[in-house]
Amino acid sequence: MYEKYVSRIILDFESKTEARNIYLALYPETVKVPSHRSRYELLLEEKTLVITIYSKDLSSFRAAVNTMLRLLQTLEPLIMEKTI
Repeated sequence: MYEKYVSRIILDFESKTEARNIYLALYPETVKVPSHRSRYELLLEEKTLVITIYSKDLSSFRAAVNTMLRLLQTLEPLIMEKTI
């Protein structure tokens, strides 16, 4: 797959556990991507989570970035409360 658009979201957490929990919550999005025009890649390094988004075209790139940001926004209260 040729990716014309690539973006990285880098998240630093206070603990390895928080980073791992968010990784596990987002992992299903990387396995079952609803579009063949974009994909996600997750990398967990200690307390840092790196989300890479690859897309073939600009409209799918925008949709993929928005989807990931909405998922992170949904998880944010759980991170802040440390209840994951």
